[in-house]
Amino acid sequence: MIQITPKATRAINDYCRDKEKMPIRIYLQMGGCGIRSFGLTIEPARPSDDKFEIDGHTFIVEHTLLQQFGPIKINNDGFSFLINGGGIYPPIGCGTCAFGCRPRRETHCTGNCTSCQTPCPTGQHIKSKRNVGN
Repeated sequence: MIQITPKATRAINDYCRDKEKMPIRIYLQMGGCGIRSFGLTIEPARPSDDKFEIDGHTFIVEHTLLQQFGPIKINNDGFSFLINGGGIYPPIGCGTCAFGCRPRRETHCTGNCTSCQTPCPTGQHIKSKRNVGN
């Protein structure tokens, strides 16, 4: 139910190299404009978590979250973790939310260029880069 790309594994190994080993939680967070995205944090497991041992690390995720949005894929672009699953995608807005990604008087930018009908040039560029190598 959880897939981790080799790039993400390398980034996690680099981050955890000099730290005490603890479970890595996958959680759902709210961002600007109400955008939902996944995040990672290090914390102890809870009884309601599902646990996965992958590449020497323990990943935990709330059971109901995994049922609703699984399977979950963790990737890394060399800068940040890109986590998606069940209709939740990494935030890929162009940074101009509410300032014109779509024509005026229409819904403002959701930050999800993959579902935008009229993405701005920056959003198109981000979308094309994110589709490479997935």
